Amino acid sequence: MSDFFAPGKMTKGFLCIFTLDRIDELRRFLKSYQKFNDLPISILLAKDTADAHRLKTLCAFYSPYDFTCMLDIDIMVNANLRGIFALVPDGKIGIVREKGMPVLNSGVLVFNTDSMKKLCEIWNKNYERKLIRGFSGKQGTWDQDLLIPLLFKNLYIELPFTWNCIVKDRSPEEELKIYNQVKIFHFLHAPDIDRTKYKSYQEFIKL
Repeated sequence: MSDFFAPGKMTKGFLCIFTLDRIDELRRFLKSYQKFNDLPISILLAKDTADAHRLKTLCAFYSPYDFTCMLDIDIMVNANLRGIFALVPDGKIGIVREKGMPVLNSGVLVFNTDSMKKLCEIWNKNYERKLIRGFSGKQGTWDQDLLIPLLFKNLYIELPFTWNCIVKDRSPEEELKIYNQVKIFHFLHAPDIDRTKYKSYQEFIKL
């Protein structure tokens, strides 16, 4: 990494956000990341959950990299992630669709940082309006439902599920069959399932 910030070099790196009440989750996530990866990762501390999602909607303004992969921290990294950048053409946003759902999951986002800023301005503006209307996280998602309508078909590319494998989308038995293929396991903060039945989560809590 000695030449990472060399003149003329297009930098790539990862970005995540946490709150102090989730410090143990962050620690486990970082241990899994560092096991396989040497690209830099920047970590933002938010004052509370609402602020964490505010920072996420402004992610392009906080990233120090030319190309960024934004990661939630309720995940376990299971492989080297460097290759994710090669899957996303410049000017597109890389994102994974949830299994069997018309839903794009914002837990993993890949983007050209400068190109993402205009979208982030709109995303954040809509988010602040949502908070003003009284949203508190009890129903629906904080920010994902605001991002998806902004992603016209020509703006994003769907990544293979292995780059953001939503644990609740499969049974523990199904997960075992694909375990070694998966690069990122995404547990979700409140998935309404017993995560302890899954090998991925069992390994995560050991970290």
